[in-house]
Amino acid sequence: EEKVKKDQLLFKIDTAIYEIKNAKRKANLEYNKARYERTKKLYEQNNESLKNYQTAEYEYRDAAQGLKRTELQINKRSCYYAPFDGIVTNISHYTGSFVFAGHKVLEVTKN
Repeated sequence: EEKVKKDQLLFKIDTAIYEIKNAKRKANLEYNKARYERTKKLYEQNNESLKNYQTAEYEYRDAAQGLKRTELQINKRSCYYAPFDGIVTNISHYTGSFVFAGHKVLEVTKN
């Protein structure tokens, strides 16, 4: 048992997998942005269909949202802090353990 103060760092999760996804989504966003801009220009010149233009716009916006989602996952899932002053109990995972989303790592009980 270890005493902790509110907002004290309890543990960090390795976000390497999310960093890889983030790099992939950045590249996907760049590709879809270029495709959207090219399709928009062609559409404005009446050389592209409305359907293709709308599809390119949707895919560009979707890629942007995918990147934001991954960045949020990295920021939200990397560090966990004590919600209140208390005692750490029931540690079920230690450094180097693989943890599935939603699984309990430890508990903090109030003093």
